[in-house]
Amino acid sequence: SFAASLELVKAGLIEIRQGETFAPIQIRKTPQS
Repeated sequence: SFAASLELVKAGLIEIRQGETFAPIQIRKTPQS
């Protein structure tokens, strides 16, 4: 869900990007250190 995605961003596990309004939303894992 969207709320779960926001929690993963807050934890630093994923990044979410959207280039412009109505553009596709891209989700990717962050590199683990």
